[in-house]
Amino acid sequence: MASSHQDPLLQSSEQEYGSPTAVLKFAAQAASGRRRLLELQIGGDGACSIVPLEEPSALYCPGLLSNLYCGTAPPDQIAAADIVGASTSGSELTIWHAPLDKPHADKPSRRMRRLVLQLESSEAAAQAAAHLRSACCWQGYGGEAAPRLLVVVNPASGPGKAPSIYERQVLPALQAAGARLTMHTTREPLHAIEIVKSVAPGSVDAIVAIGGDGTMHEVLQGMLARPDWQPLAALPFAQIPCGSGNALAASMGLWNVATAVHAIVKGQQRALDIATVLQPSPPRRCFSFLSINFGLVNGIRWKRCCIYWEQAQFAGRLLPQSLCKWLQT
Repeated sequence: MASSHQDPLLQSSEQEYGSPTAVLKFAAQAASGRRRLLELQIGGDGACSIVPLEEPSALYCPGLLSNLYCGTAPPDQIAAADIVGASTSGSELTIWHAPLDKPHADKPSRRMRRLVLQLESSEAAAQAAAHLRSACCWQGYGGEAAPRLLVVVNPASGPGKAPSIYERQVLPALQAAGARLTMHTTREPLHAIEIVKSVAPGSVDAIVAIGGDGTMHEVLQGMLARPDWQPLAALPFAQIPCGSGNALAASMGLWNVATAVHAIVKGQQRALDIATVLQPSPPRRCFSFLSINFGLVNGIRWKRCCIYWEQAQFAGRLLPQSLCKWLQT
């Protein structure tokens, strides 16, 4: 997998984009709140400037009531490094961007936002969206076309919210970026291994797992436990955290869904060491990215669970007796 040893969250601010000098200008209006006349300026690098063409009225929504009755004003600038896509509906343009929520926090993460503008025509909206996608999306994949993504959704991961997170948060953002998606939902344990094993070499450009560390473990087995593993080993793979622990995503600085989607669209990649263990009898090879346990550890863990259960049974017998004595006093 292509590697970058910079923090994925900080790398975007240094990523090279197109020439910032060329500017496309569109007449626009905010789609919510007061429909003030605006000018949308898009640089060659994809950075957006929203310039008001009329002065706000002092008598219109004064003071603290402005946000309640007029809506939040659009931002003056949207950095190209934050833009993850653009979508259109007629003459309406939606710019998807994920700025850092708290850049100096211990766990800096991003928050997905959408700016909706009404342009003068559907052709203008389509032109603006195409330019934003071309300038801001998929630079890290080395091709001119949007990558083909294999998406594996595990509905059993963690609290079971992976399908709804995919439908509501991941799918709309990736579609706005122009990604070509093939989605599979796992039906049973180890199904993700079979899904990835069935992928023909050269048919996908990246693999995205929406689930927890167990889902990522199965995806890794499907990539490497096959005779033609070399082409798939070169593919980037990503975790959108939807599990209980999400240790792999956390180790990569992908603390939430928006941060992971931003890293995927920007193509921010980091090398990852993989461990492998060969079991001779019966012959079996497994791959790991976090840790490896063997039988003794699992046996100790099972024994500890048995001890806890015996203690719970003892407490269950003791509690009614103590309660009866307390009621008699």
